[in-house]
Amino acid sequence: MLLNEGKTEQALLPLLYETYVGRTPGADRTGIVPMCGSGNFHHAFAVLKAMEINVKIVADLDYALGNAKHVPGYAAPDMAVVKSILAQLQAVHGFPLDGGGLPTKDKTGAWTAAKIWRLFAQDTDGAKLAAAQHEKLKALGVWVWREGTIEDVLGIADKGEDVIQQLEQELPKLTADQLVGMYPTMIEFLDWLRD
Repeated sequence: MLLNEGKTEQALLPLLYETYVGRTPGADRTGIVPMCGSGNFHHAFAVLKAMEINVKIVADLDYALGNAKHVPGYAAPDMAVVKSILAQLQAVHGFPLDGGGLPTKDKTGAWTAAKIWRLFAQDTDGAKLAAAQHEKLKALGVWVWREGTIEDVLGIADKGEDVIQQLEQELPKLTADQLVGMYPTMIEFLDWLRD
């Protein structure tokens, strides 16, 4: 079972899986279950593990720096380092941070937390930290997108139904080889999911 947090994952992961593997996730006895936000992961994860159900999580990068602290065995990063990187990036890009020094959206809609985490993941120090947290969590059954979000992995500029519907039409037309060439991180994820 794969727990996920968003509409994009719920709509596109089954299509990506089927294009790459040649079977639906259900045919491989893999359910893809939406949790309506990463704050709900740790409860569902704990219950399913207690029931001896094989469960994994896929989440945005911000999960590694927040709610993942509830994953048994996970050593969260030093948040002072995370906030220092964000402050340096803020000085250059001018995005908003909340009172605790973490990303938040602005009133104009020009900045979202997801856009800020994308910048974090593109920064040299941020990328190293994201990769380290990704590896720690991957070993514990949690995949966080090092790039920020699934949209970043797929090269999607905006979230929303229009983009999802467009990809729902385009993805089934791809071959597995095309998918491998276009989305290597997605292939890495799908291989991890099937393992």
